[in-house]
Amino acid sequence: YFSQRPDLFIGIKLAHAHQRVPFDDPNLLQVYDVAATFGVPVLLHTGMTPYEGGRNQPDYYDPISLESAIVNYDGESGNPRVEFILSHIGLGDARAVAHSLYLAEHYDNGWLELSAIGRPIEIDINGDPIESSEPMYVSVLRDIKEKELVGRTIFATDGPQSSGTIRAYSQELVQAMLDAGFTPDDLERVLAGNFYSCFFGERP
Repeated sequence: YFSQRPDLFIGIKLAHAHQRVPFDDPNLLQVYDVAATFGVPVLLHTGMTPYEGGRNQPDYYDPISLESAIVNYDGESGNPRVEFILSHIGLGDARAVAHSLYLAEHYDNGWLELSAIGRPIEIDINGDPIESSEPMYVSVLRDIKEKELVGRTIFATDGPQSSGTIRAYSQELVQAMLDAGFTPDDLERVLAGNFYSCFFGERP
């Protein structure tokens, strides 16, 4: 696909929790090799899954066990280079959220992606169930700003969904970013510029 239609295929998506494959499965190294060969990023579902048949255990949704792959595909010291995009930023589990932020903070080939984070946190940092009504993006966007990760964050919608959902989610996230102290330049980077930097190595 990447050699024959580079105009259509610009990345790889994996959904470990849905596919019932743990993050540290060594077979996935072959996928990362393909990504490195063609210079395309890998987007990975992180966080819990609402789908029946998925795996809602941390081995399948907490990206901390992806750390060795991020290091080994960092483009340094002869390593191949792959950009790893952590979709949903650890959806629903505070531990997976913290690990997503850690990976983006410590590795320049680790990226955060903001789709589908309107749900509240369901598991706290100690692994205990909690009840909350606050959308997780409230604390996540605040952490992104405080940790200076705006330049490593990409907006997305997880669409298509039902009619009007993408527009409503976009407006909701923009307002939440403003509430978290994002500047107009921050918004431009998250809503557009960072995507081009991650996928194509440049901003238009």
